[in-house]
Amino acid sequence: MGISTPGRERPGQPTLSSLARELGVHVSTVSRALSGESAGVSGARAEAIRRLARERGYRSNVAARALRTGRSDVLGMLVPRLTDEALA
Repeated sequence: MGISTPGRERPGQPTLSSLARELGVHVSTVSRALSGESAGVSGARAEAIRRLARERGYRSNVAARALRTGRSDVLGMLVPRLTDEALA
């Protein structure tokens, strides 16, 4: 599984770029509307963006977000023995 790079479309999956192109708005407008930070995006426009994203089956790229923010929100745990019933 590869990492999505800017300008490369994932086959069959909508991206921020493809949604923006279809709506005739900038990618940052789509990003703000979908993230809930709708500063500078009217309520009607934000709703239209969210509706199109739902219709197209848009899902944010978790790996890309983790690279951008430096946070993965993944919790790791080390256990000494998996044979211990309390830890299995």
